[in-house]
This record gives sequence, C-alpha cells and structure tokens, in this order.
Amino acid sequence: MIEAKKYFPPNAFRVCVDDMKEDIAGRIYTPLVREAIPFVSMGELLVKMDGLFDLYGYPQAFQDKRSFDSDKEQVNLYRGLPKIAQETAEILKQSGKKGTFDLIVKSRQNTSWQGALYDNQGVLLKEFNGEVELLASIIEITKN
Repeated sequence: MIEAKKYFPPNAFRVCVDDMKEDIAGRIYTPLVREAIPFVSMGELLVKMDGLFDLYGYPQAFQDKRSFDSDKEQVNLYRGLPKIAQETAEILKQSGKKGTFDLIVKSRQNTSWQGALYDNQGVLLKEFNGEVELLASIIEITKN
C-alpha cells in the first residue's frame, strides 16, 4: 500500500498558539519562508499573513490596495505559484503550547479572506468568510 504524503500549499499556515492571556501569541509557519514568524496578537497575526500574501502575490488580492502615499500603493499582479522555501515535513513537526491548527486562505475577495481552519490532524473545524469569522473561530477553538 502506498502512503499518501500530506502537502502544505503556499496559501496555508500552521498557527502555533503558545500563550493566551489578553490575546493570543505564538508562531506561524508557512512554506513561503524558512523561519518561524512570531506574533503577539491576533491583529499582528493577520497583518503578517496579509503582508506575505501581498509580497508573494498568492493568493492574489482581487482589489489593489490604495494609499495616499504613491510609494506605498500596490498593484496585485499575478505571479504564479510562489517558490517553496520550507518543506511540509518541517512545518508539520511544529506545535504550540496551547493549541495548533492549520489555516488555508483560498481567496481574497472583497478585501476579505475566505478559507478553512483545520486541526493539526487535518480535520476541518470551520470554514470562514472574512477575518472576523476567522478570529472568532480561533478564539472559540483555543478556549476549548
């Protein structure tokens, strides 16, 4: 029997929650970068993930981000699938002290994220349609 290997796509993150006091804090892992990306709040978690999506152009935003500073305006050109910097096996080894889950952002339509949240075994926990739904799900999951 052939054993299937788990694949971690470039639009996926392993979220390792290490602390839950006033807000959640921990690390995120993605195939896009080699090192762990620390976060100290849910807001910072979203900002860092969105920054990676913009940097790599995947998943592509459906709207351009506008700014009053012309140097900060971004054009969301399709760049194809980004180059993988970290193997799936290394990401799957990571776990948080308070919780671990995988997050896949399928698209970024209407300046919002759509995707799914899984436990670290690959079981679907919740599909979300926007960051507010995602954050509510993370809070609910990490409290249990």
